[in-house]
Amino acid sequence: MSFSVATRALRDGRRALIGWSIGLAVLVGFTLAFYPSIKGNESYDDLLEDMPEALQSFVGTQGLTSPAGYLESQIFIFMLPLLFLIFEIGRGAASIAGEERVGTLDLLLANPIARGRVVVEKFGTLVASMFVLGLGFFLVLLVGVLVLDMDIGFRSLIVPTVGTILLGIFFGTLALSVGALTGRKGTASAVSALVAVVAYLLNSLAPFIGAVEPLRVVSPFYWALGESPVGDPVPLIRLILVIAVTGLVLIVGIFRFDRRDLGT
Repeated sequence: MSFSVATRALRDGRRALIGWSIGLAVLVGFTLAFYPSIKGNESYDDLLEDMPEALQSFVGTQGLTSPAGYLESQIFIFMLPLLFLIFEIGRGAASIAGEERVGTLDLLLANPIARGRVVVEKFGTLVASMFVLGLGFFLVLLVGVLVLDMDIGFRSLIVPTVGTILLGIFFGTLALSVGALTGRKGTASAVSALVAVVAYLLNSLAPFIGAVEPLRVVSPFYWALGESPVGDPVPLIRLILVIAVTGLVLIVGIFRFDRRDLGT
């Protein structure tokens, strides 16, 4: 079976992927390089304790000077998810709706190829690109942790990395499916970004706001990362849940795209 759609999409996006991979590697390397300067400096932890509880949730629960706390606060709680989501939402929104906007989708569908296959292969490129970017990040992270002698177990590194990759794929798939539903790239990006912001706030603020706590279980951030990604990695069942919901979103996108009049 030929994967011509996926092959073309990967080829077209290879330069952006290379650029993102290099940029992320440099950013993570610089972030890790600063750890020795704050290691063992209790004044940073004292500063964290003086913050309001709601603000602490955006920094991390493990402190700043411990290896787990530093990786959480500087990488896994905000920076890495943000970058992965920007990368995947942009690619997801451009996959169907972007091509429809510039007119290349009509040329693609003029070939004897099913619409559902187009969506599936576009999804495959999202998955492949995200894992390439995630693998590059993980290798830099692992080397940095070993060089700096940060006492962190392998599971505490691999689980949040996989969780963040799956989180990126979920929101990229959401953008892909919304684009397939509407044919509008801007709408696909805006809806996915809005859902991401709400999901992030639900997971971050739930421990400190009683009214929000029951809603936390519907947040993809809770499924993929939990409250303490490095200090207390999420169980496997939650990662499976992210995969399952991603599959459901993809199926909805395929079903709707297969029946939508592309002229509207």
